[in-house]
Amino acid sequence: MRIGNHARTRWPAAAGLALWLLPAIALASETPDPAETAPAPRRVAPVRVVPAAPVTPVLTARPEVPAVEIFTPPPRESLAALPRAEGLPEPSVIVGLLNPGTEDLPVWSDLATRTRLRQDDPEGFARLVAAGALDPPEDALPRAIQTELARMNCYRGGIDGLWGEGSRAAVARYFAERGLGPAPDAPSPGLFRRIVAAEDVACPAPPAPTTARAQAPRRQTAPEPSGGPAPPIRLSPALGVFR
Repeated sequence: MRIGNHARTRWPAAAGLALWLLPAIALASETPDPAETAPAPRRVAPVRVVPAAPVTPVLTARPEVPAVEIFTPPPRESLAALPRAEGLPEPSVIVGLLNPGTEDLPVWSDLATRTRLRQDDPEGFARLVAAGALDPPEDALPRAIQTELARMNCYRGGIDGLWGEGSRAAVARYFAERGLGPAPDAPSPGLFRRIVAAEDVACPAPPAPTTARAQAPRRQTAPEPSGGPAPPIRLSPALGVFR
C-alpha cells in the first residue's frame, strides 16, 4: 500500500502506524474467512427402508431323460439265427404237452401228462415235483394219494377222500413194497411228492379167502330085500290084513 506525501507530512504518526500495520492488513486481506471457505453442508435425501420380498426359488426345468431300458429280450428269430458251438446240447425246457381238450385238467391228476414229463425230462420233472408244482389242492390231497395208491393196487377201498384205516393200510403196503421205513399215518404234500417222484410199484393182490368145501348130500337108498321066504300072512276079519 502506498501512502502519499501529504499524508506523511500531515499525519506522521498515522503514517508510521499504517506502515507498521501494513503486513497484518495485507495478511488479513489475503486470508479467507473460514465461514466463507467452509464447504456448504450437503443435503442428504431421506432413505426409505423397504422390507425385501421373500425370495422365491427359481425352478429350472430339467430336460426329460428317456427311461433306461435295462433288458430287452431278443426276438426268437434272432436267437434262432445265432451260431451255436459244436458239441453243446440243445437248450430245451419242456413244461408239458397237453392234448386238445385237456388244458383244463390239473396236472396232478393227469397221469398221461406226468408220464410224458417224466420220460422227456426226468431231472426237470424231479425239480417240478420237489418245488410243489404238481401238488394237488389241500382239500384234494387225501383223494389224490388214494388215487395214486389205488393205481398201484395198494389201496383197495373207495376213492372218497376220507382218510381212515384203509388209507393208512394202503400207505403201509406201499412203503413195505418199496422197502422203506415206517409209513406215515396222515396225508401230507411230502407223502404225495414221495409217491409221485418215485417209480410205480405193484402191490401184490390179497390172498383169496379160504372157505370149507361144502359136502354133497348123500342119497339114502332103500334096504335090499333078503333072500329068505316071506313071512306068513295072517288074516283077521276085524282089523284087515297084516304081515
